[in-house]
Amino acid sequence: MCLVMSILLAALGINFYLNGFYIQAGLMAPASLMFLVFMIKNIGCANNGCNMKLKDNKEEK
Repeated sequence: MCLVMSILLAALGINFYLNGFYIQAGLMAPASLMFLVFMIKNIGCANNGCNMKLKDNKEEK
């Protein structure tokens, strides 16, 4: 979902820039990059990979 949002915001930013709306284009660029960084950061956490590993009670005995 982050990839879709990043591409969508990048396309909007390019469209704003080409139409002369530089402030809106400037706002879309950091938002697009934020979603891209968030996606890359969470790639390693797929399928609860980043959750704490709790020990079973059987292992402690």
